[in-house]
Amino acid sequence: MQGCAKTLNVQLSLARDIAAIAKFSDMIQRAVKRQFAKPWFRFEFTSWQRSLLSLKPDGLTGHGFYHTTLPNLLSKPMLNWFNWGSSIGKYNVDKCRNRSPTFAVIATANDVRTDWLNTGRLLTFLLLGLAHRGLSVSYMNQAIQEPDIRKQLPPILQSSQHPQLILRIGRASPVHFTSRRSVEQTIL
Repeated sequence: MQGCAKTLNVQLSLARDIAAIAKFSDMIQRAVKRQFAKPWFRFEFTSWQRSLLSLKPDGLTGHGFYHTTLPNLLSKPMLNWFNWGSSIGKYNVDKCRNRSPTFAVIATANDVRTDWLNTGRLLTFLLLGLAHRGLSVSYMNQAIQEPDIRKQLPPILQSSQHPQLILRIGRASPVHFTSRRSVEQTIL
């Protein structure tokens, strides 16, 4: 994977250090709290949420984002109207510190379209390679989505690069299948 990253001129950093993971999780928690404090963010977040019973090929169930036993009819309005950022932030910290032995950060020398495309290329290779080895990946990009927090990431990475993606890597319990569009519907 490191060889592929070099070929694409992308930096792939793997963090297994408990102190680095603690710093990442604190930054992610701050970003989550900040994002969920904004009503427009909560409405955007829940606009992609759908019921487990839905046959729609777009959207996501709540299983990957937060733990809730509430049915979708209740959880969606609750997330829309109330700021759950603190609880969701704590849930993410727990996932990061106690359920993820490794973090991967993909970073680039610049922050332009070519770098974004190469980040996606590496991500594809990384996701397929890790899945082939029986590992699971979860996106933890909240800290990258907040510009001032994103600027604090390079020193943790011991890098001057622009972080593009943060991923948690580990073994996970099986999850519910999420229906998707068919290949014929997505390829031009």
